[in-house]
Amino acid sequence: MPNAINRDSEDVLIGGICLNNRLYQEEMQRYLGCCVEQHQKILKIVEELNAVLSVVMMTLILSSAGLFAFLGMLLASATDSAVIVMAATALIYCVMETGLICWIANNLTTQSEMVGEASYNCGWYDASKKFNTSISLIIMRAQRPALLSVGPFGTLSLELFGKIMNSAYSYFTLLKNANGK
Repeated sequence: MPNAINRDSEDVLIGGICLNNRLYQEEMQRYLGCCVEQHQKILKIVEELNAVLSVVMMTLILSSAGLFAFLGMLLASATDSAVIVMAATALIYCVMETGLICWIANNLTTQSEMVGEASYNCGWYDASKKFNTSISLIIMRAQRPALLSVGPFGTLSLELFGKIMNSAYSYFTLLKNANGK
């Protein structure tokens, strides 16, 4: 057994090294405090990003589907090779920009959701009561993950990106049918 704590003893065996149990518990509590501080800083940054970028992201997301459809229509109806290259480049850039933003926001949410699971899996059952209380508080806070918002319309995610792409295809089809008549 690589890690063993004997609650009756003053010694802890970690990776074959014998440590003083009290010092080990203090070090665990100190490290947990550092992790909590880092997590609080990240949550504050996310809050500030939402305050600053929420309106910008809302504008980007609301205009993306229409922009994709118009660029697709331009690409489909173009006969000049320069216009085809320009429209294709613009369409690829715009799709990648919106997709990357949604992917990063989705990754932030996923990582934030994993904080509670990681806290639960840290070996709290061998730790002090103070440490266990701290872990409980972390798990309770992790129930509400960090999210990047799109104004009042929801949150940035890969699911939202899929909806944007579906809307863009619908708009493109509508424009193509209206242009073809």
